[in-house]
Amino acid sequence: MKRFGVDVSEFQGVIDWQRAKNAGVEFAILRCGFGQNFEKQDDKQFEHNASECEKLGIPYGVYLYSYATDVAKAKSEANHVLRLIKGKKLSYPIFYDLEDNGTTAICSRTVIGDMAEVFCNEIINAGYKVGIYASTSWFNNLLTDSRFDKWDKWVAQYYKECQYAKPYVGWQYSSTVKVDGISTNCDVNYFYKDYLEAKEVGALSGGKAQEINKAKDIKAIAREVVAGKWGIDQDRKERLTRAGYDYDAVQAEVNKIFKKNNVKTIDAIAQEVIDGKWGVDKERKDKLTKAGYNYDEVQNRVNEILNAKQSKELTVKSSNGLNLREQAGTSSKVVCALTDGTKVLLKGEKEPVSKDGYAWDYVTVNSGIFKGKQGWVAAQYLE
Repeated sequence: MKRFGVDVSEFQGVIDWQRAKNAGVEFAILRCGFGQNFEKQDDKQFEHNASECEKLGIPYGVYLYSYATDVAKAKSEANHVLRLIKGKKLSYPIFYDLEDNGTTAICSRTVIGDMAEVFCNEIINAGYKVGIYASTSWFNNLLTDSRFDKWDKWVAQYYKECQYAKPYVGWQYSSTVKVDGISTNCDVNYFYKDYLEAKEVGALSGGKAQEINKAKDIKAIAREVVAGKWGIDQDRKERLTRAGYDYDAVQAEVNKIFKKNNVKTIDAIAQEVIDGKWGVDKERKDKLTKAGYNYDEVQNRVNEILNAKQSKELTVKSSNGLNLREQAGTSSKVVCALTDGTKVLLKGEKEPVSKDGYAWDYVTVNSGIFKGKQGWVAAQYLE
């Protein structure tokens, strides 16, 4: 299980949550405030964000940015959260955000553990799930007290994979993604623990929801892998290993299923999608589903392959200029007009599209007054 979500604060402004939901946001972690229990330190958009998530059925949790340097301040920070979430319908945990280098980081590792324990116990005793948010560096170097292994961990690492060695429930993998409905860049995450399905989560113990590992035979797990329930590549390997399964044995059984049913691997199908053999949008989804493939798994792999490509700089070659458009197609709104010689980056962020007799590429302007703007251009005018 992998869900895509965002974490936001007042710095993202007023969010159109309906558009964000339509864009694929499956959950949200909302900043409720920062520091001790003072109203002036409440997040100015928290009430709006929580209300909209509840109205639209978007599961959410909250986080509080900590400045604590002693247990008294940590307790006040817990009370800050509890004041703000009273009457709210949280599905995800309350995360204690430990990252401030000017305050928390100057404390000893034992004191940081003491503060986290006070905060987490206050939250647990009030009946809520709790977790810790920090970067890989913080978890490896500052949050080393054994008590941190009691709580769910949400890890930030802006890389192609999360390299934190211990179990974690969520991975914040970027802070520069644009999501429809949110006017600024925002943090984006994958969560691997299903807080919505009670049957997959055991009783709370020390603040950590214990996953129930139901013993299944290798063939049953392999069928779940084929159905897309265990992720792909390194994510799949880590999840199977954490659940106590032999990854190599499961993967061998998966390969047998593919061979027996004459089914192609996800990588092979993803490459065919990129080559245009499975159509686009709903047509692609219908065809892949009818052929027995998990659409989400295939599309995720397509995105990973495209995002892994190195950026390629191209030059606009058109004496009449070239329109950068919001969407592929000659009728789409023009973002700006690029002059002959303008440099653009082709990053592979989105697949090329064929429309209105042109092939369209999604690019980022890399020179001139419109540097940084993104949109679609007719590929034939790039070289």
